[in-house]
Amino acid sequence: MHMRWFSVELMAGASLVLAVGCAGTAEMPAATTSTADTGDETTGLSIGSLVTGVGDVSNTGPDDDGTTSSSATSGSTGPGTSSESTGPGDGESTASSGSEGSTGGDPPLPAYCDPTIPMAGDEPLIDDLELEPGQMLPDDEIPNHDGRVGYWFTYNDGTPAAMQTPVPGSFQPSVGGAAGTGYSAGTSGQGFVSWGAGMGVKLNNDFSGDCPYDASSYDGITFWGRGNVPVRLLVTTRATHPIAQGGTCDPGMGQCADHFGINLVLGPMWQEHTVEWGDLLQQGWGIPAAFDPGQIIEVQWQVSPGQVFDVQIDELQLWRP
Repeated sequence: MHMRWFSVELMAGASLVLAVGCAGTAEMPAATTSTADTGDETTGLSIGSLVTGVGDVSNTGPDDDGTTSSSATSGSTGPGTSSESTGPGDGESTASSGSEGSTGGDPPLPAYCDPTIPMAGDEPLIDDLELEPGQMLPDDEIPNHDGRVGYWFTYNDGTPAAMQTPVPGSFQPSVGGAAGTGYSAGTSGQGFVSWGAGMGVKLNNDFSGDCPYDASSYDGITFWGRGNVPVRLLVTTRATHPIAQGGTCDPGMGQCADHFGINLVLGPMWQEHTVEWGDLLQQGWGIPAAFDPGQIIEVQWQVSPGQVFDVQIDELQLWRP
């Protein structure tokens, strides 16, 4: 497993150095299944098991790359002056089309991004977390399908004495996946009191920085999940990430990181969830933006503060009818 070291600035101005490993993937289980590798029963639910308005899963988010920023405003209204680049608290979205407060054209892509945004083709699978041919151990990187290059990460609000596994910067797949497969993406923890914690996956980041991915040829995403708490599914785009993190959101115009998302209920058994792009909405505490599936940066699952959580995700794919 390769290790990448990078530093992230926290809200208090301190600096944290993280090491990031690499991820794997492989085959997908059948659309409906009956037994899970861990002995848990799997339900073959049909597409569309999505629930809105669940609990108080507010996205006040971290900043990015699975790191933390403990500056959420009171009342869970937003990540405050978020300043990183990998969690639900990323910010961007001011010069983006349809966003208020726009002062002109969007900022150009960062120099580390390919000027031609990779576009989804005929391979919908983002990651099933299984071992790829020749791979001995699972890691955090997604398979390179249709120009996608990225990795899984965890993140949290940095509450002192709180705990999360995997620790941000050390993601590894969990043993046991949907439909009896070998691995899944999972995170568990407790004690976060600011805006919470979560995990996510980047679609176009080769460890140089966040770049957008064009999934506009699809209509949404689908995945299998299980857990003991509600989550907020977030699909982050350039319009909600700050300019400093490769986005188009100007923090000087308001709060960034009000990502497009939807609240979902996870149960103790594996269930399939399908979410269409049109189901995703901002919460309203940040700069308004227009959702553009051609500018996706990450997919995230976030847990609200005050939860003892255990969440697993598997078989993440782009979706079309």
